[in-house]
Order: sequence, then structure tokens, then C-alpha cells
Amino acid sequence: MIDVRQFHLMGGREPIGAQWTRFWVFGLACNTVGAAEEGGNWSELVAAHRSSLDIMASGGLANSDTLALLHIAIDIVETVELAPELHMLAIDYLMNVALTEAEIPPPGQPLVPPEQGPTAPLDGCLPLQNLPFAWKREMLQRGQREVLRQLFMISHEQLSAAIQQCVRHSRNLEEWQAGMVRQLIYHTRMKVTSVTYGDRPSYVKDLFTPEEITTLTRQERYAAEQFAHLGTALGYGRHLQKSLDELTERALTIEGDTLRLRMQLRAMRARYEVPPYMVPELEALLRSARRPGAT
Repeated sequence: MIDVRQFHLMGGREPIGAQWTRFWVFGLACNTVGAAEEGGNWSELVAAHRSSLDIMASGGLANSDTLALLHIAIDIVETVELAPELHMLAIDYLMNVALTEAEIPPPGQPLVPPEQGPTAPLDGCLPLQNLPFAWKREMLQRGQREVLRQLFMISHEQLSAAIQQCVRHSRNLEEWQAGMVRQLIYHTRMKVTSVTYGDRPSYVKDLFTPEEITTLTRQERYAAEQFAHLGTALGYGRHLQKSLDELTERALTIEGDTLRLRMQLRAMRARYEVPPYMVPELEALLRSARRPGAT
């Protein structure tokens, strides 16, 4: 598992548009063509590609900026699932990012990455970082309100799920750290579809009702608070097994009312100072240390 703190700090060190990134996007586009032509299961396609990005993250193959943009490429595929007239348009956009025309093999021939590195511009015809903005502009011009709505909703829902994975559902250290990595990626990704980051796009009010905008704003503020807590926890190394072992040792010596200490544990869980799977264990230690005759 990649060191989460290092992952948090490495943003910007890796040039967006590395060769493997472009070929990965090419693969996404090719698989999407197959799904569109064969009536395949788009949900399974999307899930498989998101899983491959998890593997890339755990292997340290890309930073949060690059992985956020690759998730947006998958988002585009997901948002047009129910809009057949946009299937090939979305694929064209992905192909425009992935490869130049000179690199696309003739029909029936396999794609062979050059051994000495790419001979074409790293980002194909359209830089990867420009993809989401070009896509949003295209959807606005076409009046595709529902596609844009879904682009916003997917990013919000997945960031919320990553937060819940960290503070509620992680069953072991690996899952806890993986949830942190996802949160770092999704936090970066949601800046493209945020109603509070920078200047709110004027079209947001045309996509969502005032009540929906209020809900999205509340979600983003909560996510920003969680991101700040996560950054602090990573800075102090709270995500490491060593820190968790020290916390277990302190639980045997901490004095105070058990109920108050249990409340503190839950506050620590929300600040990424203790994973959810350890809370029952620590509560048991607190109760045991306070029984009459306990040592």
C-alpha cells in the first residue's frame, strides 16, 4: 500500500499526460465502443475501470491530480449511459485525449506502445486536464442538462462514500488507508464539479434547484472539513500502525469517565486519529481498565 502521506504531498510532481495514462484512456475508449456496440453492461465496465485506478493508486503509479482526471474520463462514460446519441461523442473525446491520429493502429491491428517513449505530444490532441471543461462546454451547447447533472452528482456521491469508508466502515488498516487515498483523489476531482470552489459557474442554477444547491454546498463544506482533518492526521502520522499501537497503550492508562472517553473516541474517529475498526477494541480496553481490581 502506498504511503498515504507521501501520496498527499506528491501532487504536481508527475506530469499529466504520461504515456501509460494516454494508453489507459485509449483502452477505456475501446472498451466503451465494445459496450456500446454489443449492448454490454455499462455499470460493470465503469466499476472495472474504477477498480483499475484503485490499483494504480495503491501502486503509486500516478498522483491525485492525474487519477482525478482519469476518474472524470470514466464519469463521462457513466453519464452518457442512458443517452445513446452521445455514446460515440464521449468516445471521440476520450480518443482525442489518448492518441494522435498517427498513433491509432489500423483496424484489426493491435496497439503496440513504442519502446522508446511516445513520438507524438504526450497529451494527444486535447490535454487531459482540458477534457472535463471541454466536455462541460459541449454539453451546455447541446442542452444536455441531465448529463451535466450526473457529472456533478457522481463526484459528490463518491467523495461522500470515500469519507464514510474512512470514518465508519473500514475493517482493517489497508481499507482505512485506501479510503484516505480515494478521498484525496475525489477531493481533487470534485473541484471540476463544485458549486462552492472558486466562482460558482452561472449554469449551476440551471442544473439544480435552490434546495439541491443548498444540499451540494453542505456536502462540499463537510468534505472540506474532512479534508482538513485528514491532512492534519497525515501530518502527524496518525494513519500509521505505530501511531495506532501507541494509542492502544495509552487507552490502558487514560483516566476519566468512561462515557466521556467513548465520546472522545468517536470524535477522534471523525478526525482520522483512530480507524473505525479499532473503536470497539479501545472501548473494551477502557471498560476493562476501569473495572474494580483491574490493573
